[in-house]
Amino acid sequence: MSKINRLSLVFLSLLILATSCTPGKVKEQPVTDADASAFAEKLAQSIKNKQGNFFDQSIQQEIFYNRIITAAPGEPPVNMSKAELRSILKGMNLGTRIGESLGSDGTFELLRKYKADNRQHLLFRLYSEAGVNYYDFDLTKTNGKVGVADIFVYLSGENISQTVRELMTQLAYVNKKEGNPSGGDKRRSEKMTRVRQLLETGKYKEVIDLVDDLPDSWKKIRVFMAAKLVAASRYDSDIFEKTLAEYQMYFPKDNRMELLLYDGYILQKKYNEALAGINRLDAQLGTDPVLDLLRGSLYYRQGNADSAIWYLERLVERRPDFGDGYAQLIQVYMLSGASAKGVALFKEGKDGNHLPDKTMQLLEENYPSLRGL
Repeated sequence: MSKINRLSLVFLSLLILATSCTPGKVKEQPVTDADASAFAEKLAQSIKNKQGNFFDQSIQQEIFYNRIITAAPGEPPVNMSKAELRSILKGMNLGTRIGESLGSDGTFELLRKYKADNRQHLLFRLYSEAGVNYYDFDLTKTNGKVGVADIFVYLSGENISQTVRELMTQLAYVNKKEGNPSGGDKRRSEKMTRVRQLLETGKYKEVIDLVDDLPDSWKKIRVFMAAKLVAASRYDSDIFEKTLAEYQMYFPKDNRMELLLYDGYILQKKYNEALAGINRLDAQLGTDPVLDLLRGSLYYRQGNADSAIWYLERLVERRPDFGDGYAQLIQVYMLSGASAKGVALFKEGKDGNHLPDKTMQLLEENYPSLRGL
C-alpha cells in the first residue's frame, strides 16, 4: 500500500516577486503547556470538521514573514513585500486543502506535544486516501493569542518559510539571468498551478512532459524538480532514477527525503531502501505506530509474510481503532494460508466498528468467505 501525498507542493503555485521590506519586530510571549494543548484540540477539531480557516488564520504573519526574509549566514537576501505574503497565505489555503484531503475516513491526529529550544511544538500526522504526511507546528503567542510561527513539513523536509524563501531566491536568480522578461513570473506561476493540478489528478506522464519542456533555467527550480520526482516515482523506474540523481546533484543538502522517495523505491523494488527510510522517519518522529502499516507492506512485498504479520499484528494491538491496519492484516492472513485468522479478525473489526463500510465491502468482494459474517 503506497501512501504518499503531494500537499507540500500545493501552496507553491501563486508566488510573485516584489520589492524588499525590513523585518518588523514582534514581541513573542511564552506558550504554556495548557496553551499548546488547547490549541492542538482546536486545530484537530477544525480539520476534522473540514473548516480550514482556523489553521490558515493561525499563522502569525509578522513572525512568518520575518523568518522568510531574514537571511541566514551565507544566504542571499530575499525580496518580498508583506502584501505578497498575504497573497501567498491566501493562495496556500493549506488548512482547507488538508481538510478536503481527509475524505470520509482520513485523520489529522496529534502524535505528540514537545518543547525544543524552549518553544512549544505540536506534531500532527495526516493520513488519508491522498497519502500520509507529518506537520510539526512551531507555536508562538502574541498579544495573548496562540498562533503558528512556522510549520515543518516532513514530505518536503523543511519549514514552509524555508520552502517559500528558497523558491523566491531561485525565481530571483532566474529573473536576473533572463533579464527579468515581461510576464516571466506570471508564466512560471501558471506552470506551477498546472503542475499541481496534474499531480492531484494523477496525470504523472503529463507532469514529466511539462517539466521537461520548460526552459533550462526553470527546470532547476526546486518545486519543478520535486514535482517531476514525485510524478516519476508513480510512473517509470528509469525516469525516477535519473530524476533523483539530478535532484540530489542540485540539492545535496536535502537529506530528509524518506516520504518523497518511498513510492520510487517501491517502483524500483528497492524494498530494503524503502524500509530503511521508514525506520529513519520513525526515529525522527519519535515513533509512530502507524508506520508499521508500511513496514508490513514492505515485508510482504519481499515475500516475508511472517515479518509482515508481526508488524501488522503489533499495529492492530497498538491501534485497534486504525481501520487500515485491520484491513492490511486481514489481507495478509487470507493470502498466506491463515484464512481462519483473517475471518476472525474481520469479524472482530466489523463488530468493533474498526472497519469502514467501504473497506469491508472491498474485503468481501476480494474474499468471498468473509461475506455474511
